Amino acid sequence: MKPKQQEGTRKATCRPTQGHWHQMNRKQRRETMRRIQRENLSLEVVHPDAAGIDIGNEFHYVAVPPTRDGEPVRRFGCTTTELKSMADWLKQCRIRTVAMQSTGVYWIAVFDILEEAGFEVYLVNARETKNLPGRKSDVQKSQWLMKLHTYGLLRNSFRPSQEIRTMRTYWRQRNDLVRGAARHVHRIQKALTQMNVQLANVLTDVSGITGQAIIKAILAGERDPHKLAAFRDPRVKATEEEIARSLEDNWQEDLVFVLKQEQNAYEFCQKSVLPRHVKVRVSVEQASDFGWSKYTGCEGHNLCIETFGASAPLKQLLKKFGFSAKNIVAAAKKQIAQHQTRSWKELFFLDSLDNTVAVHHKHVGGGVHLGPAHVTLPRARHPTPARCLRLNRR
Repeated sequence: MKPKQQEGTRKATCRPTQGHWHQMNRKQRRETMRRIQRENLSLEVVHPDAAGIDIGNEFHYVAVPPTRDGEPVRRFGCTTTELKSMADWLKQCRIRTVAMQSTGVYWIAVFDILEEAGFEVYLVNARETKNLPGRKSDVQKSQWLMKLHTYGLLRNSFRPSQEIRTMRTYWRQRNDLVRGAARHVHRIQKALTQMNVQLANVLTDVSGITGQAIIKAILAGERDPHKLAAFRDPRVKATEEEIARSLEDNWQEDLVFVLKQEQNAYEFCQKSVLPRHVKVRVSVEQASDFGWSKYTGCEGHNLCIETFGASAPLKQLLKKFGFSAKNIVAAAKKQIAQHQTRSWKELFFLDSLDNTVAVHHKHVGGGVHLGPAHVTLPRARHPTPARCLRLNRR
């Protein structure tokens, strides 16, 4: 046992670890460095048929191994024709995998065309190569990427499937519209405050039913505070007298113009989030469906909890009340089938649905994608019954 322990100790001390390195004297360090230099530290070729692409705004530089072509580095433009020519040239050079480096969105078209052509494309993070010395030109960058990828020293970035990318595009656009609507609401409040309309002190949100009715009346030319206060919703805590006092202001035409511009922009964002021509709608609410009729209308379907008092683990409750992706998909397909069986006049009245589905998902935490879909998440406000009837009649 002792010789084996001594041999193991000797091997451990020969390893140039950080702790042992500080314990060595100068002679031991010199011998260790000589032994490391004598060892064969050649890199293993992982991707022999590799190419490197340096992505640019106007041109892309592509490098292949020198033995594959007499001109191993070529420059291609950003048009679709030139990108397809790039793919054909890489096939002629017998390239199978390609590594590209980009920090913007210029790589997307190149990635899609090369992936469609059958290449294994690696999208490399620029942080892994930007700190290396030298190789500052585009030609040298493409050659350096090709060498690193040949030895397997580059990691591929994750890119989801096409279905997820499509859904992500819709979702990001919706988020931009919602944020834009919020910015316009802030500017509406600013314009009202500059005219000394203290509507924000009596209303929680100027984008609600009462606030929007008053603002539209102001833009229509109404200036009487009492007539404006008559648009008060019964659920507003402030009285009509309090609202009327807050509407006594100093009207200025320039600020009214700004108010009109911001109101139009806010309505545009709201209509873009939930288009009016989308009539087939399914709402999901883990509570009462009160208020959702404003968005789903009389033609939509509300998946909600109609009874109360159930007590069980969350998974069992979700299963009991039908909160699952399968039930949501079934409800959406049922709505589509109902509209497909209608006459052509009714379909024309519904603005040519074309099987478009809007899926509202408020609390379950996701969405359902059925063909061309608008996945939206509007903020639920509780309209009055009279307003619900007017919306449904439309």
